[in-house]
Amino acid sequence: MVPGQEPFGKEGFAATFREMKNVHLEATSEIQEIKVLGDWAWMRNRLKVTVTPPNGKPVRRSGNTLTIFRKKTDGRWAIHRDANLLTTVSN
Repeated sequence: MVPGQEPFGKEGFAATFREMKNVHLEATSEIQEIKVLGDWAWMRNRLKVTVTPPNGKPVRRSGNTLTIFRKKTDGRWAIHRDANLLTTVSN
């Protein structure tokens, strides 16, 4: 989930990711809280992201996320749901 849009799934995320093929992305992450409960976990996180399109000006976003993870049968963790509350930061 992201501000200003209806919730979307894996396909919507993949489509947006493909559109960012030539975009330069820089990010920092500061985990505020994390809890593991068996095969489920959740994390509250503070992100700072700078997205620079080809031949474009950087756009900076910052904010909190809430991510829910689920452990797969092979033992790896995968994002199950993500609420991304990043907003644009003025330069």
